Amino acid sequence: MVKITSYTKREYIDYSLSELIELLKAKSIMFFGEEEKFDNLYFFIIGFLFHKNTSGKNVEEKFLFFDEWLYIKYDLKIRDNWRNIYNDLFTDESEKINTFYKDYQEFNKIER
Repeated sequence: MVKITSYTKREYIDYSLSELIELLKAKSIMFFGEEEKFDNLYFFIIGFLFHKNTSGKNVEEKFLFFDEWLYIKYDLKIRDNWRNIYNDLFTDESEKINTFYKDYQEFNKIER
């Protein structure tokens, strides 16, 4: 379950990760009008971070370390952010997501 805090009411809303992704997808389609503009990996990772970020670190700070870790792991020539790295390395969305899961879990084990 992903817990999202409403800042106005200070209440928790429980979503499964798949429900959160569908909610974000629906909002994206509502704003942008076309399903192909929905960046599946980006929203999936946001949902994943709500679920996994228990270290107390700032998400942006944590992902600076993750970017560097990916740069070294994949022996990349250009430093970039995690989204661009996965979008450059993989074309299939499910492959991006599965690889992200594996990489992020591996990164969390090393970082702790």
